[in-house]
Amino acid sequence: MLRFKIDYLGKEFMIPLEVTEFVQYSNKYMPFHLMMLEPLRAYLNSKEKGFDVIDWRTVFTPIIQEIIQRLSEHSIYNITVSDFIENNIRFTRLLEINNECEEQARSILRKAYDNYMSQFQDAYSRATSRVTGTGTSVYTSDPLAYLVFANRESNEINRQIIQAKIEYNNAIERLNKDNSNWLDSQMSELRLKRYWPACMKAVDDFSKQVFKTIIESLNGAGVFNYNAICHYNIDRSTEILNNIDLVSDKKRVVLEAFSICPFNEMVFAKALEIGLIDNHFIETMETIGFKVSKEEMISACKRMGTTDNIKSVIESIANRFDIEIQDLTYEVLSERAQQIKDSYLEIDSLCYDDKELNAWISNHISANGKLFAETESNSIREEIKQFVLEKLPLDVLDQLLDNGIQLAEFEGCQISNTIQKNTEERMFDRLILYQGKVKSVVDSCMIKLEEIQSKITARKDRIRTISNEEKNYNTQKGELGLFALSEKRALAKRILDLQYEHDVVTKELVQLSIKKKALRKEMDSVLSLPTHIVKSKQKEEFEVKKFY
Repeated sequence: MLRFKIDYLGKEFMIPLEVTEFVQYSNKYMPFHLMMLEPLRAYLNSKEKGFDVIDWRTVFTPIIQEIIQRLSEHSIYNITVSDFIENNIRFTRLLEINNECEEQARSILRKAYDNYMSQFQDAYSRATSRVTGTGTSVYTSDPLAYLVFANRESNEINRQIIQAKIEYNNAIERLNKDNSNWLDSQMSELRLKRYWPACMKAVDDFSKQVFKTIIESLNGAGVFNYNAICHYNIDRSTEILNNIDLVSDKKRVVLEAFSICPFNEMVFAKALEIGLIDNHFIETMETIGFKVSKEEMISACKRMGTTDNIKSVIESIANRFDIEIQDLTYEVLSERAQQIKDSYLEIDSLCYDDKELNAWISNHISANGKLFAETESNSIREEIKQFVLEKLPLDVLDQLLDNGIQLAEFEGCQISNTIQKNTEERMFDRLILYQGKVKSVVDSCMIKLEEIQSKITARKDRIRTISNEEKNYNTQKGELGLFALSEKRALAKRILDLQYEHDVVTKELVQLSIKKKALRKEMDSVLSLPTHIVKSKQKEEFEVKKFY
């Protein structure tokens, strides 16, 4: 058994030569597989509203006959159509699906018929029940009077019959329409939700069994050594791939699935899907016998990690599909460059738009103006550093620089550090300056609050003094004799004056408390107050360019 060395995602494998032969046979068989599925494609696109099953024997027989002709080219003559069809247990499953769905269709038709007849009888009964005549009777011996009544009764009955016919015809028309719609709906559901999905799986299983029979025939004739690859398990390999979303090291999962079955095309498809490729990927796929398109490789390249050697992958794609390396590099990385550009402009807006800056401070430091004013500069710098690092990640910037994608303002070998350092400093200077403005507002409010608090304290002290004096005057008034009227009047006047002063001071206290509350609210919410947007005179124009 001959083996050859192959590199897959940086790991070397020794693969039997029969693997590539197996993939070649699989590729040659693919048109037959598609021919088997063609009736289902036509069935799905059909405008027919009824239900009918597919005669699978008629579909498969000419396909199998052509396969037998191909096998005869390898001197294989001991296989028949029955070996592929009747002896294929998957074909039995297709017959079962046909029988099951035909029975379901008959059940739907019986139900539609029963419903129709029931509603038909109801419509007829409702229509005939309306023909009642005038509903009156005449008892007379006068022939003329009887004739007049009979003519009137006849006219009324004729009118009711005409009306009943109209209502009956309308009811039958609605019944026919509703029954037809219900029947179409039920048959459509049977076709598309039961029959078609069941047949898709069964035909796929049938096709796999046919291919297995072909491989066994080739193996029996000595044309292909199936024993060299029979230990590979494609189903197990696919199951391993299902774990890829459950683990962090996705590369290990893909490598494990590949080692279990190197001819499982799903292993390569999953690697392309998650951008897990390298500069040998195309060569490995084509060596085994699989094909990969330019579009698939470019899409996978865009999904590669920032620490991966994307440059070598771009070169391998460009060489394989005859593309200019510079153009492909820009196509692959332009989206990441645009993200950096957008992030930079977002940060830049914080340096000239107070409204945007207020929102950022509220989200990252504090929505309380007093707390922001008291925040240490080191804490502010650290918050800015984390924010800029998130928006302008070093690995992305380094990757852009390494591959020739530069941001126009910061050309040079220290592009990443320069952008981050400059951005951090600009934002820090802006925040410190803004913090100073906020602090001045907060300090002003604090001074006013102290003044108001001093006045409030003085008013409260005066109210206590007034209360004590009023209490003393009331005590003195009670101790005076019955006839000390002039003294009592004098004390009563003093008490009234104190009560008036108490009311005035109380009102002043209420007004001061309102001002205090408003000032505290202004101080706490200084970041949400209307702001004036000041744009810098030299707002930087940020542009992504390609250099080659």
